[in-house]
Amino acid sequence: MTFVKEAVARHLAGWTGLSGVQILWEYPKERAFPLKGPTLVVGLDGVDLSPAGLDNYLGRDPSSPTGQVTALYGSTAILTLRLDLYLPGSDGSGCHRLYEEVCAALTARAAGFGLLRIWCEAVKYESATAASRLTARAALRAAFTGRETEAEILDYQVRSELNV
Repeated sequence: MTFVKEAVARHLAGWTGLSGVQILWEYPKERAFPLKGPTLVVGLDGVDLSPAGLDNYLGRDPSSPTGQVTALYGSTAILTLRLDLYLPGSDGSGCHRLYEEVCAALTARAAGFGLLRIWCEAVKYESATAASRLTARAALRAAFTGRETEAEILDYQVRSELNV
């Protein structure tokens, strides 16, 4: 699932409202400390799988050749991402501004991540990082056929519509 975190991190890194924010996936301690400025870390909190409709039918494969219909079968999923926002030396007042930019970036129509919900916890100060931290979570809709490659998941399976 690293490729999903990487795709979200790349999208957020290209969002104008987050310029100047270091964006990482996962959290390599040796690379991240000490924090040199605002930092956003994208992680995976959970995956909830459930069967798709009747006989796990997901819908038509949109890449089917013209005139030919190929059915897709598999599971639907909700991927929960964890987004940790760090502001070094801050009283935390800027964390919500960054959170609002993350919300705008993920809800933008062009993002296409199948965002279902985004929410956050209260801002906390962490003495270990000398920074304020706001943890947000984002639930994304996905579908898995069991035969996809990384490119197929990014191009088709993780998106805002499932064609069911």
